[in-house]
Amino acid sequence: MTMAATTSGDTRDAIVVGAGIGGLTAAALLSRAGLRVCVVEQASQVGGCLASFDRGGFRFDTSIHWLNQCAPGGLARKVLDFIGPDSPPTRPAQRIRRMKGDSFDYLLTCCPDDLRDTLIRDYPAEEKGLRAFFRAAQSVGRSLARSADLFRTTHSMGLVERSLFGLRSLPSLLPLIRYLPSSAEKGLGRFFAGRDMHRVFCSEENLLSCLVPIGWAYTGDYQHPPETGASAFPQWLARVVERSGGEVLLGSRVSRILLDRGRVSGVAVRTAAGERDLAAGLVMAGCDVESLYRGLLPPGADRGLLGKLDRARIYKSAFTIHLGLDCSPGQLSLGEESVVLTRDGLSREEHNRTDPHTMPITVLCPSLRNPSMAPPGKSTLTIFVPAAYDHAGCWQTGRATDGTRVRGEEYRAYKQQFAGILIGRVEAGLVPGLRGYIEVREVATPITYQRYTGNRLGSMMGFLPCAQNMRARVARYRTSVPGLFVCGQWAECGGGVPSAMRAAANACLLALEDTVPGFCSALKDVADGRRSPVDAREGWERSRPLHPGPQDVAL
Repeated sequence: MTMAATTSGDTRDAIVVGAGIGGLTAAALLSRAGLRVCVVEQASQVGGCLASFDRGGFRFDTSIHWLNQCAPGGLARKVLDFIGPDSPPTRPAQRIRRMKGDSFDYLLTCCPDDLRDTLIRDYPAEEKGLRAFFRAAQSVGRSLARSADLFRTTHSMGLVERSLFGLRSLPSLLPLIRYLPSSAEKGLGRFFAGRDMHRVFCSEENLLSCLVPIGWAYTGDYQHPPETGASAFPQWLARVVERSGGEVLLGSRVSRILLDRGRVSGVAVRTAAGERDLAAGLVMAGCDVESLYRGLLPPGADRGLLGKLDRARIYKSAFTIHLGLDCSPGQLSLGEESVVLTRDGLSREEHNRTDPHTMPITVLCPSLRNPSMAPPGKSTLTIFVPAAYDHAGCWQTGRATDGTRVRGEEYRAYKQQFAGILIGRVEAGLVPGLRGYIEVREVATPITYQRYTGNRLGSMMGFLPCAQNMRARVARYRTSVPGLFVCGQWAECGGGVPSAMRAAANACLLALEDTVPGFCSALKDVADGRRSPVDAREGWERSRPLHPGPQDVAL
């Protein structure tokens, strides 16, 4: 991967803005279709939210705690296998989530009936409701699993095919439609007469958030990141692009999308050496859509969408503490599962405020899963909470004249104070003596996540999958500018790796349907579950031109 544009000539077939998982997936697919691709990334490494970093001999993943749809047959795995062989493998999780409050301690494993039976033992009066609740979760899990064969956008279908797709997908959608509108308070009340389960699921805001983790456990859809960390996926995708003759430009920022008579003609790229134009008839935006519409496009482009973006509901950002500890993972008395630490006697509203004294805390020991992340005899610990960008005056920052946040002494002091409260709660409720083990301490706030990902308000996963966003159609692959597509997580409602990869695949289908139909046909077969990814890939490779010229990929 190069740090600046160095290849001969300034013309490419396609340019991808952003080297997150969505942008790199799109770039790898375009490369496999025979296009000369250039990925432009402002950071010094690929990955976005899947990046990793080293401190003091420890290695940390920035945000990924677990994965789904990455096992054989899953949506993400199908896309990876279609791109090429030898993509990084993932290991299925056995111990998944531990829910620990002041008065309870329960473990969700790959055998969720064990949790069900434990809850029935502890709350016998709720047996009927618990059995119905776990059946509902199993139904939701099966629906989500079936989505691996239903991820193609209807915009790539004809009228008859679209109608048949609707009939095909209806059984999978019904369980989700049934529970999507219910808040956790009202939804749990449909299953349980008492308040005990409200206490166990005290921090969830809607019913689906309670059901989905159990549903995924029923279908075996929890995976640990690859052995070398979550960054293995973007690094592998970047190698695919480069082996196919493309390039990944790091430390390079797209400053403008260039248009010629209303159509995309390339991008202006700014590096330490200056700014120059790269020409291309196709541009894929794997970046934040607000940055795209308000910063990279000329004023007036997609004007009708801008107001909708202001009103759209997005996922919160995060506050994360990465700790390097002078003790072995065994001394922490933790398993490979995520631990969700909550407090009894608080309302849902109190749990979901950005308040370090009351908010639920997720704790994970990544080096227990992957010992290479820490030196021998030592370990890493991640402490994570969802957090609002505007908390405490945007985390005690100021505002510069260009609108960016200014991080001064007040910001640094406040984030360490916030971190200290969370560490104290983990020490008191989960890891006695934690402070005495700390060698390395790195803290990321929503301001940090905004700086490194470019996402609006530091959002971790883009648009929420809510009725408001879906009615407004804020998430979309196509733009009003011919040749410009959105290929990252902001093209979908609902976040995570599978969502970003689905967006990339669908954006490529729409971009290439008229120019590389053989490739699109193979990818459609994978998306619809008609052929295995390997068969479809090998079939396309046998049929594609050996030396595609500009006429084969002209857009």
